[in-house]
Amino acid sequence: MKVESTSTLLHDLERVNMTPESFARYERKHPIAHEFESLAEYLTSFMARDLELTLTQIYVKSNISRSYGDQILSGRREHPGKYKLIPLCLAMGMNRKEINRALRLAGRAELDPRNRRDCVLIICANEGIDSIIDINELLMSYDLNPIL
Repeated sequence: MKVESTSTLLHDLERVNMTPESFARYERKHPIAHEFESLAEYLTSFMARDLELTLTQIYVKSNISRSYGDQILSGRREHPGKYKLIPLCLAMGMNRKEINRALRLAGRAELDPRNRRDCVLIICANEGIDSIIDINELLMSYDLNPIL
């Protein structure tokens, strides 16, 4: 199924009025594939796509403790820090759009291409760099603080 851009959806919503028929037409044109209500639900769903991905691998690559990671995945920690969540997402193999969706669900700012540190993290996502060790080496090579 094709995923519409936000601008397309907003443009079409401008034409929807308060009648049930109008909204029903919009929903038929733009069905919602899956609506995630929480970060935990989104991450769990993402992990289910890659059956070879283990929690141990994710925690090692992201340098996140099992207890902290389990709190995020269980929903007990709904709003992890931006720079705690990004390594977890990269370790899961997420791309920039998927990471930004996770950040929005966590109530955090998205990766910002006007921020040098975020630029490096965007490049890591684009290049498939998923280990916090490699990410931190790259950050430090640009005189940026590593992710702890």
